[in-house]
Amino acid sequence: MRMTVYGLSFELTDAIVQHVEGRIKLSLGTASDRIDAVFVRLSDINGNRGGVDKCCRITVRLRHLRSNVVVEAVDRDLYVAVNQAAARAKHALWRQLKRRRTLRREYANRSLQSLAA
Repeated sequence: MRMTVYGLSFELTDAIVQHVEGRIKLSLGTASDRIDAVFVRLSDINGNRGGVDKCCRITVRLRHLRSNVVVEAVDRDLYVAVNQAAARAKHALWRQLKRRRTLRREYANRSLQSLAA
């Protein structure tokens, strides 16, 4: 699983990058064999004006699938936004993989029924 972390409108510190990488590995590590790449974009929406404006957007590119899982979280604290986005990414990833298993099973059942007929 390749991981790319980049920041828009501010410099990334080592502490932020380590936090992001740790949370992503913790949240998505069990499915790392199904993940091709993870892109994490951190941004400060309002700049220096303050407010609820730290955004974390996570894009998970899955192996052997054409679709990506994309989630986003916004909070006043960047670390909280990263935690929320990682939790959402985990939930969305497992939902996508479950949907894929279900569709594959239904397709196999239809194929078996057509062969039996």
